[in-house]
Amino acid sequence: MAKSGRKPVTTGDLIAQRRLYPVQEAADLLGVHRTTLYNRAGEGLITILRIGGRAYVAADEIERYIRDAEPVHVATRQAG
Repeated sequence: MAKSGRKPVTTGDLIAQRRLYPVQEAADLLGVHRTTLYNRAGEGLITILRIGGRAYVAADEIERYIRDAEPVHVATRQAG
């Protein structure tokens, strides 16, 4: 098998490119507690990846989670 001469992509590379976020950082971005993020994963609402014993959320998964979120309608106060 011929070598491509390309360096393999590492988890560190993906984090530096902001394609993967550690779970705590993903939870911070979403404004939820880390445990809440794990609960959402258990409900099948977001995918958490295990790589080398660590947990990550892909950037596109965070974007999909946000896109699929239920909108909240807030009543505006009438000027008096």
